[in-house]
Amino acid sequence: MKLSTVLYYQSEKLGFEKALELVSKAGFDAIDYGRTNYWYAYNQGLFAYNDTDFENFFKRDRELIDKNNLFVSQIHAPFPTYPDNISELDFMLYAIERSFIAAQILGSPYVVMHGALRCGWDPDDDPQKTKELNLRIFDRLLKMSKTTGVKLALENMLLEGIPTSTPEDIIDYIDSMHDDNFVACLDTGHAHYTGYTPGDFARKLGHRLKVLHVHDNSTNHDAHTTPFCGTIDWADFSRALKEINYSGTFSYETDSLPRQLPAEFIEDLLKFEYKLAKYIISLCNS
Repeated sequence: MKLSTVLYYQSEKLGFEKALELVSKAGFDAIDYGRTNYWYAYNQGLFAYNDTDFENFFKRDRELIDKNNLFVSQIHAPFPTYPDNISELDFMLYAIERSFIAAQILGSPYVVMHGALRCGWDPDDDPQKTKELNLRIFDRLLKMSKTTGVKLALENMLLEGIPTSTPEDIIDYIDSMHDDNFVACLDTGHAHYTGYTPGDFARKLGHRLKVLHVHDNSTNHDAHTTPFCGTIDWADFSRALKEINYSGTFSYETDSLPRQLPAEFIEDLLKFEYKLAKYIISLCNS
């Protein structure tokens, strides 16, 4: 199984090129590309670039990624998918569509997105209305998916009563669209925080599961910690991936420790997390 990791805070502290160098040196095969997410701003910045400048930005990053013998396993689309007003929603969807162009340039097979949360982080007051909105959004984005050849991966959210927080929600949306370009992304920390074991969540998603966000917590905070720093059963998760014949990349979204860690320890952390990922994968035989 190929191994991938995020670069959010490593890049902030070391610069994108140095972070790539250390990720490759640690043994990782790929990165979860996040600039399409954390560089998003409404009506300005990266997604307001003209087409030429937008494409050249990602071509330059692709050159650096290739130089370090890495590939992009996934990119994260901007969020929140349902901002406060319609003009912001229109720009957000435009930005997500452009994320498919970025993914195509970067060689990423997937764009990961959050479903629309009409009520923010409060329980949904009209699930049917939210479902209708999401289906319209997915239909629009899947057209871009077809154009670029990049698949759309829907990520599970956290908190009970929030849309797309259950495996049943994810399955319902994916099966409703009847499109092989629409797949599931399992965020282990979100599942655990919401009360599901990541292993059981993966088993329910089955063949739909193509993308992972791997991190840990103790169910009291979406902590994004390194595995074994929380209470997830990693042996069960590993066995679940084997049971469903998961063939995708093992991809970390462990960004809380790099955020706080002094820059001189990031290389050591990356090497440790690489070894830990290999260990977790091996647990399927325990």
